[in-house]
Amino acid sequence: MVTWTSYGQYTGTEYETSTSIYQQRFNADGTPNGAETRVNATLAGNQQNSSIMVTQDGGWVVTWQSFGRDAPFNYAIFQQRYGANGLPVGDEMQVNVGGYGEQLAPQALAIGGGSWIVTWESQAVFGQGYNIHQRQFTASSAEVLTSAVETATGTDGTDTLSVNAGGLNAGDIVDAKGGRDFLVMAEAGTLDVTAASFFGGFEVMRGSSGDDTIVVGKTALGGFDTFDGQGGTNVLRLVGGIGAQALNLSNKTIVRVNAIELADTERTHVVVTDKEVALLLRGPSSSKDSVTLSGGTFTAEQRTQLFNQGIETVNDASGTYTPPPPTDPKGPTDPTDPGRPANTAPSDIRLSGWTVQELAGTGTPVGSILATDPDGDRLSYELINTAEGRFKLAGNQLLVDNSFKLDHEQASTHTVTVRVRDTAGHVVDENYTVTVADWVSEVTTGTAGNDVIKGGYGNDRLSGKAGNDCLFGGVGHDTLRGEAGNDIVGGGEGRDQLYGSRGAGSRDAFLFDTRLTSKTVANRHKDVINDFGSRYDSIYLDDAAFGNATIARFLRGKGAALDKPIKMQSGFFKVGARAEDRDDYFIFNRSNKKLYWDADGSGRKAMVEIATLKLQSGEGTTLTYHDFYFV
Repeated sequence: MVTWTSYGQYTGTEYETSTSIYQQRFNADGTPNGAETRVNATLAGNQQNSSIMVTQDGGWVVTWQSFGRDAPFNYAIFQQRYGANGLPVGDEMQVNVGGYGEQLAPQALAIGGGSWIVTWESQAVFGQGYNIHQRQFTASSAEVLTSAVETATGTDGTDTLSVNAGGLNAGDIVDAKGGRDFLVMAEAGTLDVTAASFFGGFEVMRGSSGDDTIVVGKTALGGFDTFDGQGGTNVLRLVGGIGAQALNLSNKTIVRVNAIELADTERTHVVVTDKEVALLLRGPSSSKDSVTLSGGTFTAEQRTQLFNQGIETVNDASGTYTPPPPTDPKGPTDPTDPGRPANTAPSDIRLSGWTVQELAGTGTPVGSILATDPDGDRLSYELINTAEGRFKLAGNQLLVDNSFKLDHEQASTHTVTVRVRDTAGHVVDENYTVTVADWVSEVTTGTAGNDVIKGGYGNDRLSGKAGNDCLFGGVGHDTLRGEAGNDIVGGGEGRDQLYGSRGAGSRDAFLFDTRLTSKTVANRHKDVINDFGSRYDSIYLDDAAFGNATIARFLRGKGAALDKPIKMQSGFFKVGARAEDRDDYFIFNRSNKKLYWDADGSGRKAMVEIATLKLQSGEGTTLTYHDFYFV
């Protein structure tokens, strides 16, 4: 077998516009065995750096790196398995399941037992060097997953995978891919979905004809939309929902299931939209489990049933209910009625989930406010601190109210205050801290307001939409679009693509604040301004990054800042190929449209590239010192 990278290959109908991986099989005498074939199914982006490994069954595995599949400006690692007959076994699959940047240089090695290991280089967090990662695969020729360690990969069509009781284990990789896919129990017993090392992509779970127990965790639960127990007496056992966001059974079809057991020992919270599904819930005794019915109301009899089944807090559209306590004639009494126990305030107030993804959409659930009233009074809730409009309450559910204010880079936590009131008039206020989880690579479209959006460590795509916005890329190779309004656009570290907009209504400033201490450093941070208009746009230079003794003297006492830009002195700027005077610190080359920084202003030390500028038509063919400001 030989594999290679091919550019512009003719497919019979057209020429490919990017590189692909091709292979050719040869007989023992060196003659070709069949025609060359393309390995990668996806043509978008470049495919390169292939390697090949022969499997024990006479087949082989090809690995390669693929550009733009995992993130817009990064490489990911993919593989394709072939049988001894030369035909593909399943679809190509992504090998790496994480990583903050480039994934490069894959190699595969057979280790016996039908297994192989793929190794590759993975860019470390913050782009500081590379680590070596590995992942093991085992080929499964069986039609049913067994207790062995196996890998099963679906297609983008409709797939059905059968699995024996106990057929999911540590080390199993089960990925149904796209389409509507079915997981079917081939025999009665217990199937623990949480046991697999990776499980995902299935929408329908079907039991066997016998008695089944199906164990599902929070992550896999989100993917399924249907649970059908089929025959026998069946139990759906749910794991998780403690502290983190609730187990969500909303809008799921659950049929021929006799009970839904909450496996954890305390404080599991479940959200449902179907009362009949809620009435299947069973919680351990004294575990403080709770349920929220969205958009409906339980009857008093149904609430009592849930209490008897171990659910100790019931929330619906009419309020929050807990089991009434037994009357203690020796306890505190109501002074207006000495024979009656005194009414007390709500207690055990808690938030079921406290983490939300940054830029999560408006209406995204964060968690439910749960409380106990010792007297069984109905409770109501009010959000008296919304974290400056970031959150809102709907009933007892804390929801996102403004997604664009949830930016991890600006604030990783926010405090909200909830007021709980019972029908006797008792009021209790509680503060909760909500954590904003980081997107490694952020994508946002902005709003009509004046947005401030900061990227993180990945390759972000940030847009400001309307308004006077501030977009900051952070680390990574980012794409920032100010769009309408007077925007400040700063790529930060990495090789960034920067866009403003045209005309007097869009006076944009492009910010550069990364210290370019050497040509090597500068090569990692070359930006492109794609639509600079000298008539209306500006370039902001952070004097902490672009400074020396002369510039410091010029700026002394002026208070240069982002909200107080100071126009550059004319002598600091030159149009030409190189510095000629001792204060020619910033050079714009009209031929290649590149902007350079010369720290000594004399040309003795090599100047380094800041950015390439694509000038708007009708806006001039060069730059002047009037375009530059220190901040």
